[in-house]
Amino acid sequence: MQDIRLHREIPRNVRTVIMAFYGWTDAGDAATGAVEFLSRARNAEVIAEFDPDEFFNFTDYRPIVNVDDSGVRSLTWPQNRFYLAPGTDATEPLLLFSGIEPHLRWKRFSNQFVDFILECGVEHIISFGALLNAVPHTRKPYVNGSSRTPEIKATMERLGIARGGSYNGPTGISSVIAEACQRRGIGSSSFWGHVPHYIQTSPNPTIIHAILDTLRQSMGIGADLRELEGESAAFYEQCEEAIEEEPSMRQYVRKLEQYYDETEAEQQSGRPSSTGLITPGSPEFPDAQDLVDDLEDFLRRRPPFNGSSS
Repeated sequence: MQDIRLHREIPRNVRTVIMAFYGWTDAGDAATGAVEFLSRARNAEVIAEFDPDEFFNFTDYRPIVNVDDSGVRSLTWPQNRFYLAPGTDATEPLLLFSGIEPHLRWKRFSNQFVDFILECGVEHIISFGALLNAVPHTRKPYVNGSSRTPEIKATMERLGIARGGSYNGPTGISSVIAEACQRRGIGSSSFWGHVPHYIQTSPNPTIIHAILDTLRQSMGIGADLRELEGESAAFYEQCEEAIEEEPSMRQYVRKLEQYYDETEAEQQSGRPSSTGLITPGSPEFPDAQDLVDDLEDFLRRRPPFNGSSS
């Protein structure tokens, strides 16, 4: 673990780790936002972090310079950190990881990641992800899951969120780490939140809440989500106000609702679509990019949303 710097002694009794990475698999900052919410809610503290030198191209992801009130400058480098949430009478200790998908040496990064969590005693790894999808914000947020552990997979199937591995194409660092875990006897599960592609404001508290609530239902791991419920309601109202001021966007959302409801009815009748996803830009819909740009411009002009993953 030559590239991992310890902040404190490694815990030896943590059975589960939850991870998420900023970047390609983090639409609406929903995946990392969910980990960061858990970290705050469970009073987690940093215990270790990766040295970024071996894993980042700093001309693509530059360090940030900060100047404090007294004029002192400091640099902030890309951070990939492990956090420990202590156990209580009602909960087991939990290892959390939030970071930025590295540019370089994914195998080296993944192997050291697994080395570290094995030192902690981890038996199961959970990954969060979020993707843009043509789903309406007016329907219950969609989260799907998968697991290589039969008991957890059965629970996901009972909840109606299980999806098989039919995807073929480019993948993220979380999949590489999951493969490394499998080779070394660590179980893995994943939860993916589906973010309405026309609302790309970050963070998206509605999807953060949906991911964490689905985790609680599937695996019994959770936190008090009442704060997120309030933020989700406020975020929904803001989006509704924006859409009501844009007739073309309102019409687009209505068409999306109709298509979504028809697809859901087909799935419930035992005739699922080939992918289970609705693709933005599909023939059923006009190109919505101009509408998205208008909505994003409106939301940027609104007072800043004080989301949970600041």
